[in-house]
Order: sequence, then structure tokens, then C-alpha cells
Amino acid sequence: HALVKEGQRRSPRWRESWQKYCAIFGGGKMDPMRHEETFLSSFLDYAGGLASGDLETQAAAQGVDLESKGIKRASPDGGFGGMAKKPLTMEDGEKGELVFKVKQLQRSQPGAKEAWEHYCD
Repeated sequence: HALVKEGQRRSPRWRESWQKYCAIFGGGKMDPMRHEETFLSSFLDYAGGLASGDLETQAAAQGVDLESKGIKRASPDGGFGGMAKKPLTMEDGEKGELVFKVKQLQRSQPGAKEAWEHYCD
């Protein structure tokens, strides 16, 4: 809760992103204290995924090899490469939310779709 609140205080873009995320996925409730930890974690993972995708695209455009710098890509289960992956299980509704997030990422900026495709390969 504190991390989301601090982000809202320090960054207008963070606050706007949080509000949009809540409007779409959180029933319009903007107060982090009114959400479960899983919702907050989903927002952080979503925001981190967008930032990571953008930075990966920028690194590729600048010729920066992130792997050679020891940066590991997070696996879909939230762990890092080399760890055993758990099978992805989703309850009703979660799959639709995930698909929406991926499509939104792909549409968010030039190169994001290619970065996603590279990630999936």
C-alpha cells in the first residue's frame, strides 16, 4: 500500500497510471488501502512490465546487449531465468485481464510488439 501511495505523491504519471488501472480493473476504487495485496502486486507487475518492455526496446535501438550486462529477464511466473517455472493457472477473468494487458503493451509504443514476440521466442 505504501509503495503505491508514495508513487502517487512523487510522480504525476504514476498517479495517472494507477487511476487508469483502477478504473479498468479495480472498480474505480483509487485508494490502495481498499484493494487486496494481489491487486497491488498486479499493478506493480503491470507497470514494471511496461517499463521493462520499453527499456528493452530502447536497449535494442541503442545496441545495448542487456544479457551481456547480467540482466535476466523475468519469467511469466514472476521469477527469473533459470528457476523452475510453475505452470500458469488462471481463474475465470484473469486470463482476459492478462490478454488485455499484453495487447495494450503491444499497442503502447513502436517496437513493443516486436519486443513481446522476441520475449515469446
